[in-house]
Amino acid sequence: LKAVVWTDVIQTIIMFGAMALVLIKGTLDIGGPSVVWQRAQETARLERPNFTPDITERYTFYSLVLGGVAHWLKSNAISQNMIQRYLSLPTLKDARIAIWTFIAGVLAFLMICGYTGLLIYATYAQCDPLETKLAQRNDQLLPLLVMETLGSYPGLPGVFVAGVFSAALSSLSTGL
Repeated sequence: LKAVVWTDVIQTIIMFGAMALVLIKGTLDIGGPSVVWQRAQETARLERPNFTPDITERYTFYSLVLGGVAHWLKSNAISQNMIQRYLSLPTLKDARIAIWTFIAGVLAFLMICGYTGLLIYATYAQCDPLETKLAQRNDQLLPLLVMETLGSYPGLPGVFVAGVFSAALSSLSTGL
């Protein structure tokens, strides 16, 4: 179990590092984070939270909190993989620290993924790669961004691919 945990730590560092490379270089190429936010606001890509208690609305603050709590409880409170990790820690205090560290990491990664989407939009706001046939599907936009931002540096697109494989291997090793 220690080997799996340390492997996950290394793979997480590679994952965050790969995303950081793309985000930093992509943000600098476009003109900075202010350009990313400006383009997102100009086209209403960012929405304020909807606090409407109306249950017929698809996305509200309350439905997202309720669904999020249910999802994360399922993933972390009753998952055998996570319970095994909690029980391997020597004290309850260590388990609590592990949970809070996990929460901080997940929140950071979700924010990074959200910003990545905004960066992709800001980068291609003037020229849609789907219309120009640079990409055939939406899931090709991130690899396109990686190649356009890091492609001139030998080996850096490979670091991103290593980050993707790290995420996959981390999930696989947890299940073993």
